[in-house]
Amino acid sequence: MAYIERPNTKFFGMQTAGIPTAVRTWTLTDGAFFGVVVGAFLDKEGKGYHSALKPSVYVTQRNDKLNSDETITKAIEYLFNK
Repeated sequence: MAYIERPNTKFFGMQTAGIPTAVRTWTLTDGAFFGVVVGAFLDKEGKGYHSALKPSVYVTQRNDKLNSDETITKAIEYLFNK
């Protein structure tokens, strides 16, 4: 959130799965969890985000590796075409 809307900042990847919120959880006596949204994330300007975050450059490869080849390739392409 700290880098959103900053000049010359680009995000590469896929859309987030949910809304950026703070959730307070409790473990119930039967072992189940109960969670309540208690806050929302704000950017440096105080703007809240009420939907999933979208990247500047989409990467279609879904990969659990932190640095997938497609992400790195898209970032290099972006830098060379700037």
